[in-house]
Amino acid sequence: MKEKKAKKDRDALEARRMRAAALFQEGKSQAEVARLLHVSREATSNWFEKWKKYGIEGLKKAPIPRRVPKLSIEKFEELKPILMRGPKAYGYHTDKWNMPQIASVVEKLFHVRYNPNSIRNKLLQLEWGSLVPLRRQKRKKKKA
Repeated sequence: MKEKKAKKDRDALEARRMRAAALFQEGKSQAEVARLLHVSREATSNWFEKWKKYGIEGLKKAPIPRRVPKLSIEKFEELKPILMRGPKAYGYHTDKWNMPQIASVVEKLFHVRYNPNSIRNKLLQLEWGSLVPLRRQKRKKKKA
């Protein structure tokens, strides 16, 4: 939800800068553009300088820097057949995977350490829900 709202905000800001560029093209002054778009003169001054120097391209939104994933999708695809065989095939004594086991397998195979919760999120993101163990509910302590 936040990402969609942020994208809309970034799109709206870019649209405002494009409107400013059109007004500059029409010969409007920076002060007029500031008044028409309800922005500061400093903002229009910055936009005007970028517009003069780089044209419309200078006013387009910059890409959002993203953290590079530790493992590529291709590497996660290599993990899927191992998980499909189950934990016993990889030397564990349980019938169902748990997140620490999967994190351990990832570390052994790819030499990359993931937090078990991060592994869980990644598996859900890849829509491998059938491989994601259910979370255990914490047991309530009995009163003496």
